[in-house]
Amino acid sequence: MLRQELLQAEQDSTLLLEKIAACHSSSAVNLIHYLALRRHDMRPLQFKLAAIGLSSLGRAESHVLSTLDAVSMLLCDALGAAASEALPEFETVPLNGAAILVENTSQLLGQPPVNRWVRIMATLSTEAAGNYQLVKEMLRKGVDCVRTNCAHDGPDIWSRMMHSIRLASQEMGRECHILMDLAGPKLRTGLLAPSSNVRFLPNRNVRWWLNSPLLKTEAP
Repeated sequence: MLRQELLQAEQDSTLLLEKIAACHSSSAVNLIHYLALRRHDMRPLQFKLAAIGLSSLGRAESHVLSTLDAVSMLLCDALGAAASEALPEFETVPLNGAAILVENTSQLLGQPPVNRWVRIMATLSTEAAGNYQLVKEMLRKGVDCVRTNCAHDGPDIWSRMMHSIRLASQEMGRECHILMDLAGPKLRTGLLAPSSNVRFLPNRNVRWWLNSPLLKTEAP
């Protein structure tokens, strides 16, 4: 049963969930449910659900388990009481995913300006470290937050970027959030023989979704 698989994924991630801050616990659990759901090709089921007028689960990202439960209950009601009696007791979960998204977005990117609901984020180039006027002009044009790509440059360059942002923000009386995009692991190889094949397959670990078939690559 699909619901049981989602709950099992949650159980398998107990150690990981213990490291999550309490304020993000429900979101982390929902993410695990979503990743477990997306391990399946849902299209055949979605077509069938849509054909009989039920949710196709296409907008279930913010409340995966409760959406699955709601669709299951509607199906059971259509099939009759006998089918309903065979179902487990469903949990009642508040559908507050949209509110959580709004709150987290404001914490990460700042409050939206009065004249628009979207934020403008710009990635800083190396040039921004030594060009204060460029940084100031970005804020004047409406940039609400800046991103530093930590896969490039280094602490000295980043520090000068941040100094310029803080100075321009203070001078213009505008809040500007700063995001540091950390570099992830990179695969480095040497020269390969023209006829050789390389197969890369990540090992399963506590972040079990890394074993997704999408990460299996084969290159000449």
